[in-house]
Amino acid sequence: MAQIEIVQTMKLHLHTDKAAAALFLEAARTYAAACNVVSQYVFDHEFTTGITVLHKELYRQIREQFGLKSQMAQSTFRTVAARYKTVETQLEAKPRRY
Repeated sequence: MAQIEIVQTMKLHLHTDKAAAALFLEAARTYAAACNVVSQYVFDHEFTTGITVLHKELYRQIREQFGLKSQMAQSTFRTVAARYKTVETQLEAKPRRY
């Protein structure tokens, strides 16, 4: 028997003070900068999107350079790999379009 997966989406509004909002914005910018470093590595190394390879090559650098905790550093690899795989899928479907 096939398993049925149910996904629920929840919208949240976070009400914080300005200091907490500024910290969140700083964290988001740091995460984006780390993703850009990982993306540049993928681009420069023949579009290597294996998370294990990215971890081996970049984990310490991302942690030290950006001060990210372990889960956030790991998440950069998954995020970048997923984005490149999405582009790859789109190009396979419509190779003449960007």
